[in-house]
Amino acid sequence: MAKQRNRISYHDEMAHALAASFDLARVSGVNENHWANADGLSADAAMSPSVRRIVRNKCIHEVANNSWLRGIVETLANDVIGTGPRLQSLLDSRDENRRIETLFHRWTMATRLAKKLRVGYKGKLQCGEAIGVQFTNPVLRTPIKLDVCMVESARLATPDLLLPRANEVDGIKFDAYGNPKSYSILDAHPGSLQPTMSMSATDYPASSVMHWFREDRAGQHRGLPEVMAALELLAVLRRYTFATVTAAETAANLAGILKTDTAPEESGDMATPYEEIDIVANTLTVMPDGYSMQQFKAEQPTATYVEARNAVLLEAVRCILIPWNIAAGDSSNYNFASGRLDHKTYWGMIGVVRSDCELEMVEPVFESWNQEAALLGLAPDDLPHKWMWPGMIPGDEKKAAEAQEVRLRVHTTTYSDEYGKMGLDWEEQFRQIADEKRLMNELGLTVEDVAPAEVPDHEHEDDDE
Repeated sequence: MAKQRNRISYHDEMAHALAASFDLARVSGVNENHWANADGLSADAAMSPSVRRIVRNKCIHEVANNSWLRGIVETLANDVIGTGPRLQSLLDSRDENRRIETLFHRWTMATRLAKKLRVGYKGKLQCGEAIGVQFTNPVLRTPIKLDVCMVESARLATPDLLLPRANEVDGIKFDAYGNPKSYSILDAHPGSLQPTMSMSATDYPASSVMHWFREDRAGQHRGLPEVMAALELLAVLRRYTFATVTAAETAANLAGILKTDTAPEESGDMATPYEEIDIVANTLTVMPDGYSMQQFKAEQPTATYVEARNAVLLEAVRCILIPWNIAAGDSSNYNFASGRLDHKTYWGMIGVVRSDCELEMVEPVFESWNQEAALLGLAPDDLPHKWMWPGMIPGDEKKAAEAQEVRLRVHTTTYSDEYGKMGLDWEEQFRQIADEKRLMNELGLTVEDVAPAEVPDHEHEDDDE
């Protein structure tokens, strides 16, 4: 027993020594309050239903009422999803590829797939999750009746899950290998106006549900809003703007005050406290005996208001990886080089998000579409394909075209890749170019005849500022 006691004492001393060797592991009055909420909960325990509900409601409210945050969410949805992904079939037959691509494009237009993906991505930003449920829609005017319904994350829940269960997280059941087996979707939104005494739910197989969220920790099965870290800063920014306007209005509404340093018994004429006096423009006003008028100074908004606002906005948007000029919609303080550098990292982030979107949203629904098309004899089973997204508009089109020409000449890229960066199908572009050349030969036109007039390039005059 003595040896065991000594062994425990030794380990305790070693643990204390290790903790004392790191400043962050020490507890003192300086940092105690700052780290008071640090815990050792697992990812799912930290993201309990009550925590997700509180954070989700606050984020939805702030997005709806904060102009900055609303613009940021809309900008990200338009840049990441845009007009949606385009299917490029990779069969050997070009005619067959074109037919299948046209069939899929008409289906995406009938189901408004791009719009639903934008709604889902905005839900991922402000609610933490994008959830889509596949179903059969018999009224679609396409041979394939598959459709997608977007669901708010509040509806993904297990009504009777009072205590944790094995292989089950709020709204999701898993098999023995950790794969989602089924999803529990509430029949009505918890905040809907439908009178319900109890919340009922329907279980959907995992094959018919798309669930997209940002996974920040191992073992995480539900998501938190991606704008969560920016919420308090952007809320402060909104209050700061209102406080500045209120101070300016207060100063503007009061022209001045009457002030005296004499005692009340020494003053000849007594002014009534808080009395309002109308002052006529272009006149002189006689003050009561012993009083003088002091005019308010227009000190709001302060000279540092714009700088403070921009600093808060820059810190807030860092968590969602967008540069300041895109978040603010203002590049007046940028030169061409700095703006281009920020955009390179921004579009790199968009490429990562689009890859996740393909994996979690686009591919599952395409797999179901392909299965139905194969059953109808409209497409081969397991169709080889890839996706093309809307391209980025280059900041300097002339330099981008010159760099593209060099890459093609030294064979470090292909026409398929270059057109794909612009969201275009290289085969369609080649056919269009061939048709245009054929028509030019018929009409006896040369390239010089149809070339647009050259416009002077003033784009780089301020590059070195």
